[in-house]
Amino acid sequence: MAQRRNDRTYAARLQFLNLLYLLPGMACFGLVWTYAADPDVVFYITIFGFLSCILIGMFIDFIRHTSFKCPECGQKIAEPIRKNRREGDPIIFLCQACEIEWDICLTARDNEIPMVPKKSEMVMIDKEVA
Repeated sequence: MAQRRNDRTYAARLQFLNLLYLLPGMACFGLVWTYAADPDVVFYITIFGFLSCILIGMFIDFIRHTSFKCPECGQKIAEPIRKNRREGDPIIFLCQACEIEWDICLTARDNEIPMVPKKSEMVMIDKEVA
């Protein structure tokens, strides 16, 4: 039987990574706002910078929300355990090597990113609808 542990630092690490692209994005947005009346090269460069920060942020959040690195052994865990997870349920990753269930101290509502369901889940969904 797997032992359950909490990774209380996951949310803090996620917030730090979000700041790494949020602060430059806000600076670019401020420059866009400043140069909006007289668009020139700086205006377009800052728009590109702002949109780049948005795309980088989306990519980082997607990677961080769909994978987890075991703090014990460092093994990458591709996806959380999804046993009929509903709003408010904890998000838990299972490390097969350590046999530890890692609760990242976030709930499905705090961290909901639509993931592509597996084919077996799609079949189950189709059967429920029918």
